[in-house]
Amino acid sequence: MTRRLAAILTADIIGYSKLMGEDEAGTLAALRRLRSEVFSPAVASKRGKIIKSMGDGWLVAFNSAEDAVTCAMHVQDRLTTVPTIKLRIGVHTGDVVHQDEDVFGDGVNIAARLEEISPHGGVAISDAVWGALDGTLKPSFDDQGEKALKNIAHPVRLWARGGDVEGGFDAKVEAGFPNLAIVPIETSSDDAEVQELAAAITSDLATYLGAVQWINAETSAEPAPNAYIAQGALRARGGRIRLEVTLSAPNGQALWREKYDSLIEDSFDWQDQTSRAISTNLFGHILQREELRIETTPEDQRTAEQWHNYALLRSSQDAAGLIECIQCMERAIELAPNWGHPYVMAVAALFSATSMGLTKGFEPFIAKQAGWFQKADELEPKASSARAMLAFAHFVQTGDRDAARGVTSQLLKHLPFDPDVLMFGGYLFLYAGEPQPGLDCLRKLAEIGLHTPYSAAVHNGIAFANVQLGLLEDALDHSRKALAINPTYPATNRHLAAIFALTGDAKAAAEQLKVFNRLIPDETISKIRERVRMGGTEHALRYLEGLRLAGMPE
Repeated sequence: MTRRLAAILTADIIGYSKLMGEDEAGTLAALRRLRSEVFSPAVASKRGKIIKSMGDGWLVAFNSAEDAVTCAMHVQDRLTTVPTIKLRIGVHTGDVVHQDEDVFGDGVNIAARLEEISPHGGVAISDAVWGALDGTLKPSFDDQGEKALKNIAHPVRLWARGGDVEGGFDAKVEAGFPNLAIVPIETSSDDAEVQELAAAITSDLATYLGAVQWINAETSAEPAPNAYIAQGALRARGGRIRLEVTLSAPNGQALWREKYDSLIEDSFDWQDQTSRAISTNLFGHILQREELRIETTPEDQRTAEQWHNYALLRSSQDAAGLIECIQCMERAIELAPNWGHPYVMAVAALFSATSMGLTKGFEPFIAKQAGWFQKADELEPKASSARAMLAFAHFVQTGDRDAARGVTSQLLKHLPFDPDVLMFGGYLFLYAGEPQPGLDCLRKLAEIGLHTPYSAAVHNGIAFANVQLGLLEDALDHSRKALAINPTYPATNRHLAAIFALTGDAKAAAEQLKVFNRLIPDETISKIRERVRMGGTEHALRYLEGLRLAGMPE
């Protein structure tokens, strides 16, 4: 018998007996889908251990509160693929006693009581759990006050994430995007560790490819006829494992096949490396095929969706890439003037450029930005991740921090894993002089957004946050990562000048400032303050002082 601190998740199917009475075969089929496509992959991906599976419920232990809550949120968000079943989920962190493959204690009892009062399709957590979450997850939960729980001696402060309300928010525009079905990885092994590994890789692929803005990726054992299909089989023999993965085009054509071997004892590290390698290959082959499909369509025959998607396929955060993006969005606007997202993307690309100080080549667009912004605000749904881009553009225009914080917090509440929300929300926090929540957003995007076009900007933002926090070694590391992705990214050269100056390396600071000035001539500190609306917080002043020390004029 051992005692330790653990995060406990309990989940229960709502109205299970009624569902079985009304349609036993359909309910059992839905339950199999829930287990294979949603619950088991989400648990395994966060290194959870299923202690009990009771037919209509589960008891799961995690090493951290954040892993347990992330798993719970992923399960509820992905449960839309199994519409006949709804869950209640409770999470608590506390002491638990492990005995004979079971767990006992207040950690289990309180989690079970929280699950009983959780919103349908939602998650209820204790105050101890909420306090352990980072700035991207906390906004998802509303304070419900202290609650007296049955057979629990003291009241527990409850935080809840409502159920059905999240369905009103759209993570991304789906028009014309290619579909990708990630079939749960199969294994014939009876070894629980091998089964968990197969489920974990399935979930990892859904996470990494679900963060790609132009792919509609979902886990499904029954792919739609127009979908790319990724499927795999994991075999184990002795102490060795082999995973074979294939990708097929919507027309059934085999696009890619690969084998990955390892020892079972190395499976944790192998899972991370293999999931990333597979997602990179899947992304690359789909990108190549989709890009070729659009490029072989004559320009005068392309649809608005093709121009829009082409910009996303080829997008980058340097001047040439941003100009190309805006030009493609203009073509989409001409063909579909009542579609909101091309206006959003044009506005976001233009403000990304101007916030960095890029103006050459953008002059024809600047005169149009007010009209684009108005149309974007008019046409884009209020409950959309694109609102994060508009909030960023509005902040750059007006400097209204309160409005920016309000929109960002609302979007994080409902879409805490969306790449656009994490990207633009993270930068809004940084420009508002709140580096820690900004760092939380960008770190999460760096973790899940392996294939985002924002990669250089993500590392650049993490560097900027670390400069503000005084963590100069981390800032230097991420600045170098940003430059490795995009050597002509001017903001990174500017950050490096400040970093070297703050560490006392005047020569290196001066060299980086020279590089920056070749990209953005005649830059001054006052222009930066005005352009990015940087306030007079202690964090912002530290960064600006670094630029002064590097030699940038006032």
